[in-house]
Amino acid sequence: MPESAWNAPAKPVTTAQSSSVLPSPSPPPVNQAPPVFMFRIFAAVIGVIILLGWTFGALTIYAGRCVHNRIHRVFILVMAGLNCPLIPWGTLLGIATFMLLQTPVARREFGVLT
Repeated sequence: MPESAWNAPAKPVTTAQSSSVLPSPSPPPVNQAPPVFMFRIFAAVIGVIILLGWTFGALTIYAGRCVHNRIHRVFILVMAGLNCPLIPWGTLLGIATFMLLQTPVARREFGVLT
């Protein structure tokens, strides 16, 4: 942007105005910043997104611990499904988890009878 776009154009001063009006120490702002509450809304939305990401990561780690301990098979399958949209590693690991946990050996490990 040219410098002139940031500064307000100067008004010509007539001789009648110059004696009665004192010049202001600083010109009034041309462009005002957005209200403070807008920044707070953006910060809150970004904070919620970050907290959701941390929660998703913690649940994924917990699902890995459940695989290690051979418990909560349904929770592991749910987390594998939620990780599938995370291309490419989430998709690969999610599909591998589905394929592995459907085998008869894995079902016996988790105590599923059928």
